[in-house]
Amino acid sequence: MMKDFRNKLTASGDLERRREKQHVRWMDNQITDKMRILFLEHPAVQKLVPKLEFLVEKGAVTPGYAADVLLQQFSSSLRISENMRTAELTRELLLAEKQLNDLLNNKDT
Repeated sequence: MMKDFRNKLTASGDLERRREKQHVRWMDNQITDKMRILFLEHPAVQKLVPKLEFLVEKGAVTPGYAADVLLQQFSSSLRISENMRTAELTRELLLAEKQLNDLLNNKDT
């Protein structure tokens, strides 16, 4: 019964489409997980989290305000290294775009 279902999905192309969407979700999850780790390991964030959690618990600041403060501290440190990596990232993106185009062109042939 399960084999019949799988064979139908494979024959219709649904299995491949589902896998493609699953791979994109996995990519998104990887980004989310790694960004959260980078955020929580950031020294300024680590220093502020206990203080802001206390203030949120006591109702002195809103959760949204506390999150904004933490995100601001985190993102301000990224701007320093952003310019240093721009050229490298541009090269990587161009290479990835070329590889994608090559794949798409090979798929058509």
